[in-house]
Amino acid sequence: MGLIYENNRTLEIQWEIISGKNRQLQEADVLKDEFLANTNHELRTPLTAIIAFTEMLLDESTGKLNVLQKDYLGEIADSGKELLGRINGFLDLSKIVALKDRFI
Repeated sequence: MGLIYENNRTLEIQWEIISGKNRQLQEADVLKDEFLANTNHELRTPLTAIIAFTEMLLDESTGKLNVLQKDYLGEIADSGKELLGRINGFLDLSKIVALKDRFI
């Protein structure tokens, strides 16, 4: 009978340890989601401004541009849009994970 009691106590201790680790993982997951949401916002805001100002310059409403300047601004705009697409992808992934967690 003593061996069963000892084994049960060992299992209870292990269960407590695993439960504690599970709580830590859940807390870390919440922090990760908050970090991703904040980071996405902090990156999107200035990047959107960069894209908008680049497009304004390409529109030549502020003055005439030479071919090289147009080419450089085009590269900046294209790269900015590509980066914004990737950031939006991360945001979409965060939303999918958040939805998945609600149903599990």
